[in-house]
Amino acid sequence: MAPCPDQVSTQPHSNQLATLGTMASGIAHEINTPIQFIGDNLQFINDSFGAVDRLLGCYASLHEAALAAGLLDRETAMLSAALEEAELDFLRDELSGAIEQSLAGIQQVARIASAMKSFARRGSAEKEMADINQAIDMTATICRNEWKYDADLELDLDPGLPRMSCHIGALSQVWLNLIVNAAHAIKARPDRERGLITIKTSSDNGWIRVTVADNGTGIPDQLRERVFEPFFSTKDAGEGSGQGLSICRKIVGEQHGGGIELSTEVGRGSTFTVSLPLEAETTASASCEEVLA
Repeated sequence: MAPCPDQVSTQPHSNQLATLGTMASGIAHEINTPIQFIGDNLQFINDSFGAVDRLLGCYASLHEAALAAGLLDRETAMLSAALEEAELDFLRDELSGAIEQSLAGIQQVARIASAMKSFARRGSAEKEMADINQAIDMTATICRNEWKYDADLELDLDPGLPRMSCHIGALSQVWLNLIVNAAHAIKARPDRERGLITIKTSSDNGWIRVTVADNGTGIPDQLRERVFEPFFSTKDAGEGSGQGLSICRKIVGEQHGGGIELSTEVGRGSTFTVSLPLEAETTASASCEEVLA
């Protein structure tokens, strides 16, 4: 007799994810070194360009003065030809912007590599003090390809948010799932208009709260109570396993003694609110590996 869904082992899938995580961490580590070299060299070029640009300005002034005085006709003619061939005015105008854009690109690549390395770090059975804001920021960077074509993403992260003892790798899985779900809900809008995902953090009375809101399709009332059920999905067949929100609830509830709530309206969007106690006794002693398995 075939096993029922909640008896099906996901251990091979869990092992595959762990392997991919190790590979991602290794790739990020290998990328970091050449990116550092490139970034340092570009910064040197940027710092040096100012001096070179001033020197070129002096040469241009000298050239104009020699032309006006009718001096060194042969030399000034050669310099005029060289300046025209090199398009020096164009280069001086464009080089600075090109260097700045390259530096920004390198910083983005370095940021992605850092996020990959942080996100790929395997969860531990032991909790650790961690920065929730940083984990959310890194997760948004990692999954940017999931939302950038259909939505803007705004972070409203409380700068005074306290660090908390948690399984930060597991919580990053929660943020990832909620962001991707928000992106998919926006993509499914019939008007195909660009949407907005807003992530906000706050703390009060010993609790940290994280809200992930979207202006996507929303969820009908008859399905609202079922979204956290294992293997239930509002997506078309083949587009989702239906385990994401169920795992999120386990991570938040069983590992951290918190809760996750949904507010939604068809045609207006959905908001998931995750509440995490700063000091909590978990309702179960499940480790990160047990919940994600």
